[in-house]
Amino acid sequence: MTEQTDARLPRAGGVDPAAVAAFVRAARDVGNELHSLMLYRDGAVAAEHFWWPYRPELPHSLHSVTKAFTATAVGLAVGEGRLAVTDRVVDLVADRVPRDPGEHLAAMTVEDLLTQTSGHAFGVSGVAWRGLRTSWVDEVLRLPVEHRPGTHFAYSSATSLLLSAAVTAVTGDTLADYLRPRLFEPLGMSAGLRWDTTPDGINTGGNGLSATTEDLLKLAVLHLRHGRWRGRQLLDHGWIEAATADSRGNGYGYHWWLAPEQGAYIAYGAFGQYAFVFPDRRVALAVTGSAPSIVGDRLPGVVFEHLPALTGGVAGAVDGPGDEPTLGRHELLPPPARGRSTVESAVSGRRFTMTANDDDVRTVSADFTGDRCLFTLVDSHGEHRIEAGLGRWVESSTSMPGAALHHGYEPASQRVVAAGTWSSPTAFTMTWQFVDTPFRDTVVLDFTADAVRLTRSVNVNSGPTTRPTLDGRAA
Repeated sequence: MTEQTDARLPRAGGVDPAAVAAFVRAARDVGNELHSLMLYRDGAVAAEHFWWPYRPELPHSLHSVTKAFTATAVGLAVGEGRLAVTDRVVDLVADRVPRDPGEHLAAMTVEDLLTQTSGHAFGVSGVAWRGLRTSWVDEVLRLPVEHRPGTHFAYSSATSLLLSAAVTAVTGDTLADYLRPRLFEPLGMSAGLRWDTTPDGINTGGNGLSATTEDLLKLAVLHLRHGRWRGRQLLDHGWIEAATADSRGNGYGYHWWLAPEQGAYIAYGAFGQYAFVFPDRRVALAVTGSAPSIVGDRLPGVVFEHLPALTGGVAGAVDGPGDEPTLGRHELLPPPARGRSTVESAVSGRRFTMTANDDDVRTVSADFTGDRCLFTLVDSHGEHRIEAGLGRWVESSTSMPGAALHHGYEPASQRVVAAGTWSSPTAFTMTWQFVDTPFRDTVVLDFTADAVRLTRSVNVNSGPTTRPTLDGRAA
């Protein structure tokens, strides 16, 4: 198999653009908005596509695909003799364990965590802890362990967090620091790769990793190549066999979902983030996007249906945005219109004081200048701005809050592409596409005399997709 000679995976032709277009149409038909796809076959990238404003160099939040990176870190630590899958969790994080852990927590092993059979009755999403300023590990260790470990499957980010804590305990490094010389650098993963940490300095394990689509594909390709990369055995072949085996009979390996009837294993993240590995076909596929819900995503079925056509040896490579006329538009966001308003000059720059609200929004203002609007929101944490183009898109960075609409995430700074239009003479509608994430917000400012009404919604979320309406009056 051809090995890479630089940081990028090799590129080659051989995929029919019509097959790619058919796959994209089918994904859209089941409600998946695609942000990127990269298909690797027979030693090279055979098809790739990015929908603007998503671009190859930008990291994308991977949500629970992160778990596959965590499992890889565990595999490397096992290969170095730092820990074993039979090690007990209470021994690895002994300084954090409650005084009386109970029989089931005391029996829990690394393999129980990897296979999501920790004994917890229910899974816990990272959204449950993202607002905490105390130790997430302590929170997990307080959870009741109602079943004997190894006997009950409950998919959970809590297991991945404990694995992160275990690797840190035996290596002295966070997962990101441990993986950097062992995975990120040898595979030439992007410098922009970043991983959230908990208040006590542990990488989140089950989520919180942002990486480029090619970074994601490289992880899949490493597994496809049985752990070898540029002539080096980075990850033990036996580990990959164990990680992709159904040892507990629940359709799940070591933080990889299994699809044996399709000859595949899959890393899946909320809202449509995927890495597919098809060993018998020598194929790997990475996809990012926005799925209609956090569960019930139908994209795997579309992939399985279209894989024969995508991997058939038909001439006509798909290498870039200019090479696929059958894919239709290459922009996720249509060109914006400016619209007409009767109140723009009267409301421009005015500060509106909002009535008390659960989102702690104190004031808002919209300053219209030329072909852009500077929207400013003030809450107890400070002032937050987004610059929206009028009749065009503007890209910037923002601290705009939004955890309740964004699955609990609220980074200090994130990239946003924004535009606004007067959807009626008194209503100004902004679209905020957060291009490191699946999230796209729609914000409407409806002005009446000396008042404003603000509504905010999002395309996808694990909870409600609309926040309560906010009302304000001019200062």
